[in-house]
Amino acid sequence: SLTACGTLSVPKQPAPVKLLPPVELLAECPAPPRPLDKTNSALAGWLNAYDDALSACNADKATLREWYNAP
Repeated sequence: SLTACGTLSVPKQPAPVKLLPPVELLAECPAPPRPLDKTNSALAGWLNAYDDALSACNADKATLREWYNAP
């Protein structure tokens, strides 16, 4: 009898895995508070702090891009 040869077992495909970036990389980038003093010196200090915050945020997003583009 050939009944045993008529059934094929199809291997099950593994379930897809949803990869997500680390939560830290999705966080909002904080901006430094505006200076209370209305002087050029205070404004320059705030601008430097803002530049530092932006650089840190961009570095964070660069890490996210590396993760996204990883093989």
